[in-house]
Amino acid sequence: IRDRYQRRVHGATMPDITFECSGAASSISNALTCTESGGVVVLIGMGPSSVNVPLMNAAMREVDIRGILRYRNCYPTALEAIASGLIDPKKIITHTLPFTAEALVPGFTTAWRGRDPEGKPAIKVMFLLD
Repeated sequence: IRDRYQRRVHGATMPDITFECSGAASSISNALTCTESGGVVVLIGMGPSSVNVPLMNAAMREVDIRGILRYRNCYPTALEAIASGLIDPKKIITHTLPFTAEALVPGFTTAWRGRDPEGKPAIKVMFLLD
C-alpha cells in the first residue's frame, strides 16, 4: 500500500518488464519488488545457483519470472534498440574509473560487492582505457 501511495503522490511508475542482467541476489530481489503487478521479470544475469528472493511477494502480485540464456539471439535486438535510441546503455554505468594500478582493486571490489566504499549502489563499473 505504501508503494502504491508513493507512486500516486510522487508520480513514479513501475516497469511492466524488468531485465535483470547482473545475477546478483539483491538485484533480482529489487527486480521482483519493483516490477508492476502483472508484469514480467526476465532473468538474464548468471549468478549463483540458489538465491534468496521475495518469491511470495512476486507470486501475490502475479509477476511472471522468465529465464533466458544470455546472449543467445539477443545481440541484434539489443543493438537495434540502442541504435534507435530506445535504450541508453550509459544510464546503467554507475562508476567510471581510470584504468590504472591504483584504481583496479577498488573498481573490482566495488563491482563484486555491488556498492562503493561510500555505499552508493554499483550496477556497472567501467574502466576508461585512455
